[in-house]
Amino acid sequence: MPYNEFKLTRTTPSQLRGIQESYYYDANDETLSEVLATGYFTGFPCEDGCETIVTVNASDGWANVHPDGDGGASETVNALIGDKTAQEVSNATEKVKVGLATSTDTNFAPQLPDADTSATIVADTPKTLLKEWDKLSVNLSHIGGIVEQAGDNYPDYLMITAIRPSFGTGTGIAATYVRSFFFYGDKFECRYKDVSSTIAIYVDGKRNANDIVTATNTGAIKYFSVTFPDSKLRRIDIGCYNARIGAIFTDNTDTVSPTLNPKKALVAGDSFTEGTGATAQGSGYATRLSEISGNFNLVVSGSGGTGYVATNNGRPNLETRAQTDIVDQSPDIVIIAMGINDSLDITSAVTNTVDTIQTGLPNATIVLVGSWTAGEATGQMITNTAIIESVANSKGVYFINPTGTANGDGWVTGTGNDGNLQGDGNADIFVSSDGTHPNDAGHEFHAQRLYNSLLALGIKL
Repeated sequence: MPYNEFKLTRTTPSQLRGIQESYYYDANDETLSEVLATGYFTGFPCEDGCETIVTVNASDGWANVHPDGDGGASETVNALIGDKTAQEVSNATEKVKVGLATSTDTNFAPQLPDADTSATIVADTPKTLLKEWDKLSVNLSHIGGIVEQAGDNYPDYLMITAIRPSFGTGTGIAATYVRSFFFYGDKFECRYKDVSSTIAIYVDGKRNANDIVTATNTGAIKYFSVTFPDSKLRRIDIGCYNARIGAIFTDNTDTVSPTLNPKKALVAGDSFTEGTGATAQGSGYATRLSEISGNFNLVVSGSGGTGYVATNNGRPNLETRAQTDIVDQSPDIVIIAMGINDSLDITSAVTNTVDTIQTGLPNATIVLVGSWTAGEATGQMITNTAIIESVANSKGVYFINPTGTANGDGWVTGTGNDGNLQGDGNADIFVSSDGTHPNDAGHEFHAQRLYNSLLALGIKL
């Protein structure tokens, strides 16, 4: 039975488009590396009757070989990837390491998408549309967090909010989530509650320049409208940062339908992850990472002042909250960026945190990021990063080092900040005037560096 020819269908990395491209190749053709340079591929048997299915994730170098047909152990296949050949296997779940080169996506600096200019957004406007799509309608996807009805009393029973297991309410940490849907029409309206929050509107992956920022905190019910110049199918993502939103309203002939979303990612960290230093909610590096990658199914779990061991005024450390805030969120990819607040030995806490995640999420991809810095790394930051790297190696998980060695080789260098220029490094550009946290440019820079580092490891969000 021949196994040498397959049809490969690639789904582009952006979940917003759903575009597919197909290729035919001969498994003995060593030019296949050009086809498999990037992206996700699924092989289907061709017309000659071959019954083996090969699934290739070229971005992380794994080939899943699925003997199908009658399931007999003798059904094996060699899948040529570039100039590498996968081992012959008969176990349908076995993963075969094939050693692909790093994705070519790392050859350019990732950029934030251009701002959306197609939508006109008006906050605090009268409701004019009649067809109501309930706040928890099956036609609306809610991603990047787990949502629930905001409360039992008026007006909260008309709203949703994100669940924050370890924190409850009143801690100052913004609850984040994204409402996602496909919309065919030229105008929709959304109910929201007047609380201190930011609501960002994304149209086909591009963030509109006009966020809805509420600071009056009256608790009143309001509506915002989003108007387009024409009616056509668009993907809408509404980023909610401490916001409470309710039903969507459209014209009777308009269509709202749920989106299909990629793997869920989760970023756990401290105040950097929380977004401290950015001028607006929803502008921290973790949110920028979702914008650069096009994956809005990204949970932001930042808690300022905390670390693997360090707590902060009742906020638990990461070791304590790993089960509720990471495992119970069921992410496919876990990125942990901690260490800058830890002054004690973190070896046990890092080990226990990874153990908790690996036990609860055995199939998750785990990435440990070394300590952030506010310029040149201190001795404590370097020590903590070395521990994090050691645990990553011992546990078989990925590691990224932004810290450096205090010799100008970290992501952030120098001794200044944007309010105290020293001219000795990029901290003058990327560190806010508080001397610790990234400013807007710094958060974008961290997101870009982190995204490229993930790609270099073969990890696509």
